Amino acid sequence: MTAALFGPANVSVIAFPGIGLFASVMWPILVSLALNSVSEHHGSFAGILSTGIMGGAVVPLIIGRIGDHLGLRAGVAFLYVTFACVLSVGFWAKPLIANATVSFKKAEVQTAG
Repeated sequence: MTAALFGPANVSVIAFPGIGLFASVMWPILVSLALNSVSEHHGSFAGILSTGIMGGAVVPLIIGRIGDHLGLRAGVAFLYVTFACVLSVGFWAKPLIANATVSFKKAEVQTAG
């Protein structure tokens, strides 16, 4: 995001769509990671997480207000706050169930002989 905000125009043209692409997958991963971190009351916790959807309605208004007063670059920099919240869940969450379906075993090469 820093490259998109403060980099040259040719970098921003690529970086802004990249931000959207990679940020779009964060919500389902965040919800599944957070729900896998609590042992009970999943419904209540999912309701609390669902209030995060309000951010999709409120954050653009905040960005616009900051952009009106300080400039659009400063307004979009407010997204650092929202990404910090997502990052904190990533650090805070301790999954109760480890996903053992993916394994990285070395392929055994059979020799003819």
